[in-house]
Amino acid sequence: MRQVLLIATALVFGVTGAAYAAVSNVYVVSGKITPVKSGTRARPVSVATTIGYTVSTQPKGERPNVVKTVQITIQDVRANTNAFKACGTSRLNNPKEGPATCPKGSLVGRGYFIAEVGPSKSQKTVAATCRAELGIYNRGDRTLSYYVYGAPTVTKTGECPLAPLAFAATVRDTSSGLVETIKLPSVVRHPTAATDASLTKAVVSVTRHTTKVKGKKVGLLESFGCPVNHQREIKVKFTLESGKSVLSTLLLPCR
Repeated sequence: MRQVLLIATALVFGVTGAAYAAVSNVYVVSGKITPVKSGTRARPVSVATTIGYTVSTQPKGERPNVVKTVQITIQDVRANTNAFKACGTSRLNNPKEGPATCPKGSLVGRGYFIAEVGPSKSQKTVAATCRAELGIYNRGDRTLSYYVYGAPTVTKTGECPLAPLAFAATVRDTSSGLVETIKLPSVVRHPTAATDASLTKAVVSVTRHTTKVKGKKVGLLESFGCPVNHQREIKVKFTLESGKSVLSTLLLPCR
C-alpha cells in the first residue's frame, strides 16, 4: 500500500497514466492576482498570484488522462527571476543539502495537490486518494524549482507518503504576458508500468517579492497593464500524452 501511495504522490504534479480515447479531461481554473490595481511598463506593480484548477472527466466516474505539459499564460504580467536569490533542483534533490540549505528568500510560493491512484488497466478504479505539498523556489535564469513532498507515513489527513522530488519549470516574457511551461518528468507521469495517478485538484500561490536593482525597486512578478475591459485573462493549456490539448481560461478583475 505504501508503494501505491508513493506512486500516487510522485505523480502529484501530473495527471494520470495511459491515454484512454473514450475519456475527456474537463478543467475548471480558479485564481486571483493582488493587488487589483495594475502598473505600466515604465512603472510596474509587484503582484502575488494564486492559480488553481480542478479536473473531472466526461464520462463521469473515470480518472483523467495523462498530461505531459502544463502551460500557464498570465496576461500583462512579467517575471524578474535573475534579480532574486535562487535554489536549483539539484540542491533540492540532494539528500545532503535539500531545502534547508536554500538561500533565504529563494522560497517564493507554496501549494498543494490531490491525487487519485489506481491500476493503469482500469480507469474506473481508485485505490487511494492523497494530498502532497508543494514549495516553489526561484531557480534563476528564467526558471522556477518545484519541490513536491508528503509525509514519511500515512496520516489521518491523507497526506501522501513520498520521497521529495524537485523539477524545473520555465518562464518567459511575451508581448502579451508571462508564459510558464511545466514539462512533467516521465517518472512523475509513470512511476511504474502498471499504476497511474490522477491529479484532481491543484492550488499554487506565489507571494509578492521585491528587491532593488541599481536603486530601482523590482518585483519577482510584476503587472505592467490591464486590458481596456478591466479583465485580465489567465489561460492554462494542458497537453496530453496523446498530443491532444485542452485549454481552460479565467478572467480576473484589474484596473
